[in-house]
Amino acid sequence: MSKDVIRVVKSHSAGPNSDELSVNCGERLHLIETEEKRPMWSLVRRISDDAQGWVPSVCLRSPSVSSISSPEIGKSRTAGRVYSD
Repeated sequence: MSKDVIRVVKSHSAGPNSDELSVNCGERLHLIETEEKRPMWSLVRRISDDAQGWVPSVCLRSPSVSSISSPEIGKSRTAGRVYSD
């Protein structure tokens, strides 16, 4: 069982009486599995309350290094400006 942390990038409302999970954009989930029988869906567990269910894979994204750190960090806002007296 995988414990990869993924982020919801598109909200999804579960159908009534289904094994789907309703999720909101920005939520963090644990990826449990993806199946060959259901390739467009991922089984996930919500970190905040341990609710579990299937979510369309298109709604999910693994966090990337670029989303954690910005190349703009450390750059001066005045870079490239010329000041004179």
